[in-house]
Amino acid sequence: MSVSSDKGVSLENHIAKTLQKKLGARVTRDKRSGAGSHQKMDLNDYFQDTPFDIEAKNHKTVAIKEWMRQAKAGASMNRVPTVVFNADDDILACLPFDALVDLAVQIRDLTAELKDLRTP
Repeated sequence: MSVSSDKGVSLENHIAKTLQKKLGARVTRDKRSGAGSHQKMDLNDYFQDTPFDIEAKNHKTVAIKEWMRQAKAGASMNRVPTVVFNADDDILACLPFDALVDLAVQIRDLTAELKDLRTP
């Protein structure tokens, strides 16, 4: 395995482990990642424990437009195409703005529902 693919595998494993630990998501690295299949994502979320279809990138040069096109092309219907990438030792995520707003609305609505449930 090349240094380049080792970096990619390392980031993919980090993302999967973080989602598993923090969300209990049953997410795994797709073993076919980087194998040239254009209709797949780097992480397998078979049970859809998260709303994201994730394309992971660990490159020196950031090409977010190209990566987002790739994520959108590989994402399944009703899933959020998401690019997770390493930039100067920060792991960042990029997703469509409308999806970000939709997630914020869901959080707001669920927070209000919890508040109502806690009110006697």
